[in-house]
Amino acid sequence: MTAAENVFAESIDWPDSDPARTEARRFTDHPGWGRLVDLAGWAAAVQEQTPAQRFQRPKLVIFAGDHGVADADISAHDASFTGVQLAALRDGSSAICRLAELARVPLRVVDVSSGSGAPDPSRPGWIRAGSGRIDREDALDAEEAQRALEVGAAIADAEIDAGADVLLLGDLGRGSTAVAAVIVSVLAGAEPLKCIGRGSGIDDDTWMRKMNVVRDARLRAWPERHEPADLVRVAGGADFAAMTGFVYRAAARRTPVILDGMVSAAVGMLVQRADPVAVQWFCAAQRSSEAGHQLALSRLGLAPVLEMGLGTGQGAGSLLAFELLQAALSIQPEPALPDV
Repeated sequence: MTAAENVFAESIDWPDSDPARTEARRFTDHPGWGRLVDLAGWAAAVQEQTPAQRFQRPKLVIFAGDHGVADADISAHDASFTGVQLAALRDGSSAICRLAELARVPLRVVDVSSGSGAPDPSRPGWIRAGSGRIDREDALDAEEAQRALEVGAAIADAEIDAGADVLLLGDLGRGSTAVAAVIVSVLAGAEPLKCIGRGSGIDDDTWMRKMNVVRDARLRAWPERHEPADLVRVAGGADFAAMTGFVYRAAARRTPVILDGMVSAAVGMLVQRADPVAVQWFCAAQRSSEAGHQLALSRLGLAPVLEMGLGTGQGAGSLLAFELLQAALSIQPEPALPDV
């Protein structure tokens, strides 16, 4: 059985009609509430109840992994970046930890393929030290891709079984926006130029190197565009594969997912290619500064909750959007306006 057959075997469903969403609009359809009405309607639909209730057991899961394309000098961060950020997340000193505490969202960090430090294959979720340089070689071999997909699915199962009623997605790693640009370019059938941004804040020369890497990786990945498991093996990486398995399993288990930035959107497109119904379970937290992010959101048919130019990753946008989602649910039901 292939990785796709293992992880994508469970079908994803969605009600043919959304009476809960319609009823939610009746409760909060007030011109002053703007997009909060849409958020309340989405929550009502995924919960299949009106009025929708505030989510009680959110969980942020951050997948960490480095990418070989960073060795092409396309990142503003040095090789120690991911390790330093992982340490800050684990000791609570990261700004993400403070945002998570503010939003009352517990977080879990899963290091599947960081490239710094001394890798420990015995730790949960570990696949390999960094993914392959996708402009020259495959990101993963077949066995690694399968394990990564299954790791992500197993984490979704564990969190849902523990009571999570909404999952927030975060990512961390060098080279990840270049990898996301390749995936978006392939799945959207778009030129690489339309998908490449400044990532971690690169200069013009670095941007040109990034353009060349994405172009070459796209050429290698194009034949795999119809099969998401093959595409993530060739042009993704262990973190992308794990996130794909995580998001797919969450949707299959009728658990909503808040996507963060460009990387999350690329993962969403991989899951969409596996089963288009899955998109109904997604909420787009933000539109980042990455060029391909709006293209990805358009393909997913999602409107971002926030537009603040965030590019930090690690679920920052997901946490901020979650607070707005909870606010939207707090205003239900809205008293009816008197007739005049």
